[in-house]
Amino acid sequence: MLPVWYCGSGAAVVSQDCAADAAWIAQLRHEFGIDVECVDINHVQNYKFRYCPWGWNHDLRQWLIRWCVPTEDLPAREWIESLRALSHRRTAILLHRHLSRELSYTLPPEPQEAVTLAEVLEFEREHPQCYIKAPWSGSGRGIYQALDTGSPNFVEWTGGIIRRQGSVMCEQALERVMDFALEYRCESGTVEFGGYSVFTTDSHDSFDSCMVASPDVLRGVIVDRLGDAALLDAVIASCRRFVADAIAPVYSGWLGIDMMLYRSEDGSLRLNPCVEINLRMTMGVVAIHLADRYLASESIGTFRIAYNKSGVKEPWAVNRVELDQGKIACGTMPLVPVYATSHYRADLTVWEKSDKAAGL
Repeated sequence: MLPVWYCGSGAAVVSQDCAADAAWIAQLRHEFGIDVECVDINHVQNYKFRYCPWGWNHDLRQWLIRWCVPTEDLPAREWIESLRALSHRRTAILLHRHLSRELSYTLPPEPQEAVTLAEVLEFEREHPQCYIKAPWSGSGRGIYQALDTGSPNFVEWTGGIIRRQGSVMCEQALERVMDFALEYRCESGTVEFGGYSVFTTDSHDSFDSCMVASPDVLRGVIVDRLGDAALLDAVIASCRRFVADAIAPVYSGWLGIDMMLYRSEDGSLRLNPCVEINLRMTMGVVAIHLADRYLASESIGTFRIAYNKSGVKEPWAVNRVELDQGKIACGTMPLVPVYATSHYRADLTVWEKSDKAAGL
C-alpha cells in the first residue's frame, strides 16, 4: 500500500486483501483527503490501467500476463530489455566518466569490471576491503565487502554472480560519512530535476531511513556537510545532461542517482557523485512526495522501513499524529497497514523543525 502516498488522485493500488486495505484507505481519505482506491489482485484484468510499478522487469510483465492483463497495456519485451541494459552498473561508470570530463573536481577512482574470480582477487589485493557488486541487484542484496576473500562464502557468492550475470563490479572502499541522492523524472524524452534525498542504510547496505523535509532543508543538510553549494549545483546540472543523453530517450519514470560524502586519507570531506543509478521509483522519491503533500511547513521527519522476521503483530489503526490544516505537524504514524501476518512496516515520524531530535 505504500504507493497510496505518491500515486496521483484517482489512482488504484493493487491489493492482496482488498477489504482490509480499503478500510485503511478510507481512514486516510477521512484524515488527509487521499483520493485512491484499491483493486483486488484477482481482478486487475477487469480494468484498463496505465501500470506504474516500482520498477519494470520481465518477471513483473509475465506476472501481469498470467493475471490476464492484455499485452497492449504493458511495455514491450524489447523495451524492458533496453531498460535492463541501462540498469547495469556499467551505466554508473559511464556517468563517472561524464562527470570527470565536465567537473573541475577530482572524483574517486571509477569501479572496475571483473569477469573472473582471479581478477576480483587481484583487485582485492591492491585495494583491501573493497566492495564487490553484482551488475544487477537491489536493496543491498548484491553487495559484498571483501573482508575474507579466502572464505567459501565469498568464492561461492562471487563465482555465482559471474556465472549468472557475466561479471562483477569492484570498488575501492571509502570511509562513508553521509549518503544522499539526486532524484530525476524522465518523461517523453525530457528530464527534470525532482529533488534531494538524504538517507541511511543498515549493515547490509539496504535502505533504512530517509529524511522527510522541504527541498530547501534537504539541500541545506547536504551543503552544510559538503561545504560547496556551487559544486552541488554543477553536479545536478551535469547529471541532468547525462540522463537527458543516455537514459531519457529510452526510459520514462523516476530515477535516483546515489551519492556519498566520504572522508579522504587527508581527513577532508570529499564527494563521490555516482555510487549507483536506480532506474525505478526510490524511497527518496516517496519521501519527496510525503514532504510535498502531507508535511506541515514548520516540520521535519523521518520515513523508516522496519523488518521483523517473526511478524510485526501491531495494529495499523493507531495514528499518533497532530495535524495543522490537514498536514502532519508532529507525531508518528504507519504508512502501510500492519496485520498479524506482516513482516515489514513503514513509519513516518515528524517533529517541529525546532526540535533537535529532528535530524537523521
